[in-house]
Amino acid sequence: MLNKDLVLFEDKKSGVEIRIEEDQWNTKVFGLKMGNLTIKSSRGTLNFEDILAKALAESKLKEYRHLTCKVDTSNNGITKALEKEKFYLVDTLVTYRFYFRKSVLLPIEHQCILDDCLEKDLPHLKKIARK
Repeated sequence: MLNKDLVLFEDKKSGVEIRIEEDQWNTKVFGLKMGNLTIKSSRGTLNFEDILAKALAESKLKEYRHLTCKVDTSNNGITKALEKEKFYLVDTLVTYRFYFRKSVLLPIEHQCILDDCLEKDLPHLKKIARK
Protein backbone atom coordinates (compact mmCIF):
# COMPACT_ATOMS: atom_id res chain seq x y z
CA MET A 1 0.00 0.00 0.00
CA LEU A 2 1.47 3.33 -1.05
CA ASN A 3 0.79 6.85 0.12
CA LYS A 4 0.37 9.92 -2.01
CA ASP A 5 3.75 10.82 -3.44
CA LEU A 6 5.73 13.88 -2.46
CA VAL A 7 7.81 15.95 -4.85
CA LEU A 8 11.34 16.25 -3.46
CA PHE A 9 12.72 18.18 -6.41
CA GLU A 10 11.30 19.59 -9.63
CA ASP A 11 12.96 21.73 -12.26
CA LYS A 12 11.02 22.15 -15.49
CA LYS A 13 13.98 23.81 -17.23
CA SER A 14 16.31 20.82 -16.78
CA GLY A 15 13.49 18.26 -17.04
CA VAL A 16 14.34 16.67 -13.69
CA GLU A 17 11.71 15.54 -11.23
CA ILE A 18 12.34 13.39 -8.16
CA ARG A 19 9.37 12.08 -6.19
CA ILE A 20 9.09 9.88 -3.14
CA GLU A 21 6.15 7.69 -2.27
CA GLU A 22 5.85 6.24 1.21
CA ASP A 23 5.63 2.47 1.27
CA GLN A 24 3.15 2.07 4.13
CA TRP A 25 3.17 -1.73 4.16
CA ASN A 26 6.95 -2.08 4.51
CA THR A 27 7.05 0.87 6.91
CA LYS A 28 4.58 -0.95 9.16
CA VAL A 29 6.27 -4.35 8.86
CA PHE A 30 9.86 -3.17 9.42
CA GLY A 31 9.18 -0.24 11.74
CA LEU A 32 11.23 2.15 9.57
CA LYS A 33 9.82 4.86 7.33
CA MET A 34 10.38 3.44 3.84
CA GLY A 35 9.76 4.95 0.45
CA ASN A 36 10.14 4.50 -3.28
CA LEU A 37 11.91 7.13 -5.38
CA THR A 38 10.79 7.94 -8.90
CA ILE A 39 13.25 9.85 -11.04
CA LYS A 40 12.28 11.55 -14.27
CA SER A 41 15.32 13.04 -15.90
CA SER A 42 16.58 14.19 -19.23
CA ARG A 43 19.66 12.15 -19.97
CA GLY A 44 22.82 14.12 -19.50
CA THR A 45 21.49 16.66 -17.00
CA LEU A 46 24.71 18.39 -16.00
CA ASN A 47 24.13 18.78 -12.28
CA PHE A 48 22.07 15.65 -11.67
CA GLU A 49 24.30 14.38 -8.84
CA ASP A 50 23.82 17.68 -6.97
CA ILE A 51 20.05 17.57 -7.58
CA LEU A 52 19.86 13.98 -6.29
CA ALA A 53 21.90 14.85 -3.18
CA LYS A 54 19.52 17.73 -2.38
CA ALA A 55 16.46 15.51 -2.89
CA LEU A 56 17.91 12.80 -0.63
CA ALA A 57 18.71 15.40 2.04
CA GLU A 58 15.05 16.44 1.86
CA SER A 59 13.99 12.79 2.27
CA LYS A 60 16.07 12.62 5.47
CA LEU A 61 14.27 15.70 6.77
CA LYS A 62 11.03 13.82 6.09
CA GLU A 63 12.47 10.99 8.26
CA TYR A 64 12.79 8.34 5.53
CA ARG A 65 15.22 5.61 6.67
CA HIS A 66 15.13 3.27 3.66
CA LEU A 67 14.59 4.13 -0.01
CA THR A 68 14.33 2.08 -3.18
CA CYS A 69 14.47 3.31 -6.74
CA LYS A 70 13.67 1.48 -9.97
CA VAL A 71 15.88 2.66 -12.81
CA ASP A 72 16.69 1.69 -16.34
CA THR A 73 20.18 0.28 -15.82
CA SER A 74 21.19 1.49 -19.27
CA ASN A 75 20.95 5.04 -17.88
CA ASN A 76 24.45 5.15 -16.44
CA GLY A 77 24.11 8.72 -15.18
CA ILE A 78 21.26 7.95 -12.78
CA THR A 79 22.70 4.56 -11.80
CA LYS A 80 26.13 6.02 -10.98
CA ALA A 81 24.60 8.99 -9.11
CA LEU A 82 22.54 6.59 -6.96
CA GLU A 83 25.59 4.41 -6.29
CA LYS A 84 27.53 7.51 -5.23
CA GLU A 85 24.75 8.13 -2.67
CA LYS A 86 25.23 4.59 -1.26
CA PHE A 87 22.42 2.91 -3.21
CA TYR A 88 23.26 -0.47 -4.69
CA LEU A 89 21.83 -2.63 -7.44
CA VAL A 90 19.88 -5.59 -6.07
CA ASP A 91 17.63 -6.81 -8.89
CA THR A 92 17.47 -6.65 -12.64
CA LEU A 93 14.24 -7.30 -14.53
CA VAL A 94 14.56 -9.35 -17.70
CA THR A 95 11.55 -9.48 -20.00
CA TYR A 96 11.21 -12.13 -22.69
CA ARG A 97 8.87 -11.63 -25.62
CA PHE A 98 7.30 -14.47 -27.52
CA TYR A 99 5.56 -13.97 -30.86
CA PHE A 100 2.68 -16.45 -30.63
CA ARG A 101 1.54 -16.26 -34.25
CA LYS A 102 4.94 -17.44 -35.49
CA SER A 103 5.93 -19.38 -32.35
CA VAL A 104 9.30 -17.67 -32.13
CA LEU A 105 11.20 -15.92 -29.38
CA LEU A 106 11.92 -12.37 -30.48
CA PRO A 107 15.58 -11.30 -30.57
CA ILE A 108 16.89 -10.09 -27.22
CA GLU A 109 19.42 -7.28 -27.07
CA HIS A 110 21.58 -7.92 -24.02
CA GLN A 111 25.12 -8.67 -22.96
CA CYS A 112 24.27 -11.71 -20.86
CA ILE A 113 24.93 -15.32 -21.69
CA LEU A 114 21.74 -17.32 -21.16
CA ASP A 115 22.03 -21.08 -20.74
CA ASP A 116 19.76 -23.77 -19.41
CA CYS A 117 20.38 -24.79 -15.82
CA LEU A 118 22.01 -28.19 -15.70
CA GLU A 119 22.14 -30.63 -12.81
CA LYS A 120 25.85 -29.86 -12.37
CA ASP A 121 24.88 -26.21 -11.64
CA LEU A 122 22.70 -27.06 -8.62
CA PRO A 123 25.45 -27.13 -5.95
CA HIS A 124 26.59 -23.66 -7.05
CA LEU A 125 23.03 -22.31 -7.06
CA LYS A 126 22.36 -23.75 -3.60
CA LYS A 127 25.51 -22.07 -2.30
CA ILE A 128 24.43 -18.71 -3.74
CA ALA A 129 20.90 -19.10 -2.31
CA ARG A 130 22.27 -19.74 1.19
CA LYS A 131 24.12 -16.41 1.28
